[in-house]
Amino acid sequence: MPSLFLTYGPHDERTVEKVKEIHDYLRTEQSIHCHVDYKDLRTRSMNVNMWINDNLGRDFVLVGIGKGYTEYTCSYLSTDDTDDPNRSYNGSIFDRLQSEIIHNGCWNKRYIPILLDGATDDDLPSILRTTTLYHWPKDQQKLLDRLLGRQEFKPPLRGSRPIAVVKSVLG
Repeated sequence: MPSLFLTYGPHDERTVEKVKEIHDYLRTEQSIHCHVDYKDLRTRSMNVNMWINDNLGRDFVLVGIGKGYTEYTCSYLSTDDTDDPNRSYNGSIFDRLQSEIIHNGCWNKRYIPILLDGATDDDLPSILRTTTLYHWPKDQQKLLDRLLGRQEFKPPLRGSRPIAVVKSVLG
């Protein structure tokens, strides 16, 4: 089973409910262990960089994109709201995500964006726009197939073998 970390933004009630829905689906219905940053709030008292390294080192990082994600996450340094721990924390995770993707030559296999209720393509950061995008809950089976390494498309069924007829052209 893959090891997952689910991060999301912004930290509003609607987004948190959708993230809980994804977590419950993966954990209870699919038996996939998934760390979620709202569940690990108590561990933030430890070294944040160590905590981020531990969680971003998992096989996949699911990025729950709520309405206003890019503004919430990417603008944390340019606002006066740096006292908001969730905003600076999400900004740090996004910086790591962006650095890894750029370091890998913009090749992304681990970070999986999931659009939640109310979010549109405009809420998606530009670094994740070339990645396969999933909509929750519409694409939950496709997401599960990706996490488990299953083919999304089934190969066609084979029919009967064709019969080859050989004709002589010489007579």
